[in-house]
Amino acid sequence: PTGTCFIWNISFVNMLSGFAIGQNVADIVGCYDFSNPITVERIQLQPAEIATESGFNLLEICSGDGDDDTFVFEAEGFEGPFASFVVTDDSGNVLEVPASDTINFEGAPAGVCLVYHLVSTSDSLLNGVDLNINSLDACYELSNPVTVIRSEVNGGSIMTIDSTTELVLCLSDSLSDMIDVIIEGNLGEFSEWIITDEAGVILELSQSPPFDFSSAPGGTCLIYNVSYNGAIASLEIDSSINALSGCFALSNPITVIRDFVDGGIVSEASGQDTINII
Repeated sequence: PTGTCFIWNISFVNMLSGFAIGQNVADIVGCYDFSNPITVERIQLQPAEIATESGFNLLEICSGDGDDDTFVFEAEGFEGPFASFVVTDDSGNVLEVPASDTINFEGAPAGVCLVYHLVSTSDSLLNGVDLNINSLDACYELSNPVTVIRSEVNGGSIMTIDSTTELVLCLSDSLSDMIDVIIEGNLGEFSEWIITDEAGVILELSQSPPFDFSSAPGGTCLIYNVSYNGAIASLEIDSSINALSGCFALSNPITVIRDFVDGGIVSEASGQDTINII
């Protein structure tokens, strides 16, 4: 059982009194001498059963959308002098040793990781992360894992081909009102372009630039790119980008200010277009 015991060597001459199992060495009588002792501390380790605070053993998160993916983990039934949560990849390589039972996965790259609870006889078992949980050289026990599947998105950065993010168009001149846009750094299974008004109401959806504003009325609109994984709700005309839900991320906007002028129609008061003056 758990506890502490000592290993000695005893050297003696003739018979000893009180030298028997169950007796105390302090009661031995005779000519004898003990060696130094070897101390043996017997520690029993019991692994924990873990889950999130809500009782989940499988988590699917959207990393990169700007919303915290924070979870509290609970460990029950463990025994051991030292204990810690540990995060590994799906091959067992240690990625993180959290300082507490609360872990935020926002910003982590796409992939799968595992959260364990580890009990050990050493407080230095996981001082570094360049370890593999399956080959630790120590006395330890691992809990069941909680699996975290991370889906990653990034809206990217957009600009016009001349590197601007704000344009003023004169819709009544003879110049082209086509706007070509480039994007960098976006990440996701799907990508779509969104044009909204200043309040975020979706006016138009497009798969790719350039965008033609020649028939648009005067006003201000915003061009975004949305990158997303899986399904995204409310991505439709007359909805709002503030109502979008799913695993998605928006780019920065390009602002388009549309100035509209109209020279009107003039005529002489009697309605003639041509007046002859002598």
